[in-house]
Amino acid sequence: MERGRAGKKVVHEISINPDFMNREDRDWHSTLVHEMCHLWQEDFGRPSRGGYHNSQWADKMIQVGLMPSDTGEAGGKRTGQSITHYIIPGGKFEQVFNTLSREDLQNLRLRYKPTLAAVPTRPIRIAGSDGDETEEPEDPDEGESKSGKRKKYTCGCGCNVWGKSGLVLRCGLCDTDFTEQ
Repeated sequence: MERGRAGKKVVHEISINPDFMNREDRDWHSTLVHEMCHLWQEDFGRPSRGGYHNSQWADKMIQVGLMPSDTGEAGGKRTGQSITHYIIPGGKFEQVFNTLSREDLQNLRLRYKPTLAAVPTRPIRIAGSDGDETEEPEDPDEGESKSGKRKKYTCGCGCNVWGKSGLVLRCGLCDTDFTEQ
């Protein structure tokens, strides 16, 4: 444990917006490793001014298999104020990530809890779910619309959609199936 000013313990934290984690496993894990390189530099290197990505950090990123780039693509600048990255084909990150099974990835996945900004405040309707696109359920808590044609579907994070009976839907926020209510 590192000691900071006045001998107090310093505890590091990496925070990633849960909405940002709702991406492919490979992508959000590479973002976590990107942030871990910043933490490595904080403890063992020579950190730059806030937000700047220097050559020491860039070298560490390359060492772990991520290529810093201001464009996120090959040929971009590897240092600067606003730097992202891409995964180096055949690099350490890709090699290690490719050893993980689906079960490993499932166990590593944090249970996604959407922030208020990600949760719609109105019911989501699916275009083409039936012929009448202007009609909404009279009471969003009821499972069937007033016309009797639409069914309510709910996913694991509590989002609701309405559509015809028998639809197979998957939530893009929590990655769970919607179930017909």
